[in-house]
Amino acid sequence: MQQHLFSLAGHHSPLQTAAKVCAKVSAHGQLLLDTLSPLPAVIQTSRFDILGYNEAWSRLLNLDLETIPEEDRNCILLAFTNQEWRRSMLDWETLMPNMVAMFRTQMGDNHEDPYWKSMLDRLLTSSEEFRQFWLRYEIRAIDNQVKRFFHPKVGGLPTAGLKL
Repeated sequence: MQQHLFSLAGHHSPLQTAAKVCAKVSAHGQLLLDTLSPLPAVIQTSRFDILGYNEAWSRLLNLDLETIPEEDRNCILLAFTNQEWRRSMLDWETLMPNMVAMFRTQMGDNHEDPYWKSMLDRLLTSSEEFRQFWLRYEIRAIDNQVKRFFHPKVGGLPTAGLKL
């Protein structure tokens, strides 16, 4: 948030340093994810990029994430553009406005980052629903919410998001 305020004033934050962006989960992170099986687990960035996941996470979503190109492995992008992902979310209508508001909040701190800008452009052009939520101008701090999933073989499943 501090970076955003400095940016609004037309200045760079004196504490601003180039943040190293993780491109994928470390071997230790993947080991942790695999150890959590049979519980579904995912590690994602503040931009909702999926860095790592276990097989149970893929099964929960009824989607083989290995078939999804790495540049498309983003929870918000998949929620708005992938029908299988969308069908797996029971509370899509409630969760998605909140997710867009969280993305907007994080975007405020990263608005000059071309990587963030390209994701926003992609979302705006890929989904009219995303665009409608975006135009609400809502912001929301990153928080964990209980998410309910639907799997065609077992029905509804409640799970909670975990920050790792």
